[in-house]
Amino acid sequence: MFCLTNTDTLEGIASVASKVDYLIYGFVAGTPTRLASGQLSDSSAILYTATAATHVISVSFVNTHTSVVSIDFYLDPLNAGTPRRAISKTLVLQAGYSLYFDGQRCMMIDTSGGIVSGGNVSDAVYGSNWDGVTSVSPSKNAVYDQMQLKLTGSYASAAEINAGTEAAKAIAPDQLKLSSPTVVALTASAGNITATHGDFVVGTAGHGIDFSADSSAAGMTSELLDDYEEGTWTPVIHFSSVQPTTVSGTGTYTKVGNVVTARWNASVTTIGSASGSADITGLPFACASGGYSPPSMYLDKVKFANAPMGFVNSLGTNILLYEATEAGIVTSLGNSDFENGSQIIGCLTYMV
Repeated sequence: MFCLTNTDTLEGIASVASKVDYLIYGFVAGTPTRLASGQLSDSSAILYTATAATHVISVSFVNTHTSVVSIDFYLDPLNAGTPRRAISKTLVLQAGYSLYFDGQRCMMIDTSGGIVSGGNVSDAVYGSNWDGVTSVSPSKNAVYDQMQLKLTGSYASAAEINAGTEAAKAIAPDQLKLSSPTVVALTASAGNITATHGDFVVGTAGHGIDFSADSSAAGMTSELLDDYEEGTWTPVIHFSSVQPTTVSGTGTYTKVGNVVTARWNASVTTIGSASGSADITGLPFACASGGYSPPSMYLDKVKFANAPMGFVNSLGTNILLYEATEAGIVTSLGNSDFENGSQIIGCLTYMV
């Protein structure tokens, strides 16, 4: 949430006119209000002018174009002609992508409803021109191309490596490739080890990559990375007493060691006679004891007091949903806060 004073303006611009829809929601005199809606121009234009003290809670941009569009979003104090960036940089929206901004965080959603964790991505192959570039991330394709370049040239067989033959010794450590996955144990005194074909497979549960050579914090309990997993889960908007007539939801997760990041898009299609307090069920792993992790959420057609919030209970697999007033009173979201078409999109990182 961010605040506007009387005559402050919100301004925006897109690289292509009339292709990016925008919606601005907020509170005016304590009343939830759609402040503005429309399409961005390709020249800077005022999207909304405050006529009183206003709390802006959500700004969304949706790229309806068939190709990439870049956008900028500004706040001009008192409409004095000195706009300041509300979002710190020019953002690039792929075709069909949407962007949500609450004054503190930006969340980008792809065409399938998944949360995009990065903005500017390049499909170009690595090269000398990448040196010093910090504003652009390489695509998976660019990484793959560079790996293919590294995997060309001479290689030694597993048998030659095990036997310590001259053919294996003649290859620089950082150019060492394995043509067969049959090596039982392999140690390199310097350089890198690369597998030309296949994966590095951990054959026994509880083993992984050991980082004990690094310095550790005083409270360190483990330096072994022993798990990685990706998958899907089904988030369900659930009520404590009676369930809605129809709900839907999709979710994905990534688990690295004992840290899980879960992303979701859950909806109430038909509210029916639902009753009770609300939560989101179905997390892929139970939260660790004493976890109590809060999510980042976008809510549509869900009523709440001054601020929505939630957390995962210790040892739980559901996200409890609450609302908090400015007076600090916290109560559960319930069936009266939802309607047909209510939607919650979010992301949660928690320990297991």
